[in-house]
Amino acid sequence: MIASGKLKHYCRLEIPLTVYDWGGGGTISWILYKNIWAEILPMRGIEKYNDDKNKPELTHRIKIRYLNGITPSMRIVFNDRIFKIKAILNDAEENRILNIEAKEVTGERES
Repeated sequence: MIASGKLKHYCRLEIPLTVYDWGGGGTISWILYKNIWAEILPMRGIEKYNDDKNKPELTHRIKIRYLNGITPSMRIVFNDRIFKIKAILNDAEENRILNIEAKEVTGERES
């Protein structure tokens, strides 16, 4: 069980919605799936160097109460920070806590 005091980050869990235009192209919009309380814990950070630019890559573990239906196509938004879901682990397969591994989107376009 996770203590409610640890879930101090009020976040938006969002799902992608592709909106198609008349030309056959489409753009992705993000819509609210559910508001959630979470604990956001930094795991590691590295800097990648591409084309004379350094890009930080930050990985976090996000703990939430169990919620059915979460997939890696979703994202978590906390204030102005965006976390792309990489993996979802059901802690001890007890359907009580989900440990989500997520990459923070920094300085790049999130689609």
